[in-house]
Amino acid sequence: MKRHEIGRRSESLARGLGWFSIALGMGEILAPRGLSRLIGVEEHPTLMRILGIREAVSGVGILLQDHPAPSLWSRVAGDGMDLALLGAAIISDSSEKTRVVAATAAVAGVTAIDAFCSIRFTGSGRRRLAKSVITVNRPQSEVYAFWREPGNLNRFIKSMPAEFEVVSARPDEFIEWRSTDGVAVKSGSASFSPAFGRDGTEVRVVVDGLIPQRLLHEDVRRSKRLIETGEIPTTEGQAAAPRSSAVMSRMIQRFEGKEVA
Repeated sequence: MKRHEIGRRSESLARGLGWFSIALGMGEILAPRGLSRLIGVEEHPTLMRILGIREAVSGVGILLQDHPAPSLWSRVAGDGMDLALLGAAIISDSSEKTRVVAATAAVAGVTAIDAFCSIRFTGSGRRRLAKSVITVNRPQSEVYAFWREPGNLNRFIKSMPAEFEVVSARPDEFIEWRSTDGVAVKSGSASFSPAFGRDGTEVRVVVDGLIPQRLLHEDVRRSKRLIETGEIPTTEGQAAAPRSSAVMSRMIQRFEGKEVA
């Protein structure tokens, strides 16, 4: 499996865990007694709500962070706490053993998934990844063709002084490139999909290298203008120069005493 496909699956798994964590946390906060009965443990609403807040906070962190490894590891720690509480419930005379054992098995399975995803993102967190998303008002095939054309990357990527070559592509959907020097920027990718709720194409760009996210977004906006208009608008040499010349002329006339009211 190619590296970018593995990365996309890891991100999808992390997002799924984030939404799962939020949903579980809200269930623990809003219906602690019902959830306790469902898993067969003695009712402790306050404790259940505390666990729910922890779950919800971890889920929000996973969804909002560019590098969600810390929030993923907080889920692993929370899973350990849940397993300890369930272990205590198994030996308690007040619990329904069958339900508690089933809940313990389910939590153990989720713990394994959480740990796997945390390890994956901890490893990728050592890399410097910059991301940018933008909508281009052109058909998906046209946007992809522009990015795929040899030489176009160097037309709008100005923050990364390197030459680029395409290493893999999936027509109209995905393109991956790498720099020939591999110093400041190692590689990058762009994925293309229909813009949600509007015409056009959503472009998602990820770059592995020493580039600030702000500069990457400027490059991506530059590509949008190139695709939509065929040129990159600039203020250099426009309107400002004639105005400056006129002001300078009036200053010279005033200095020489030749200015006419």
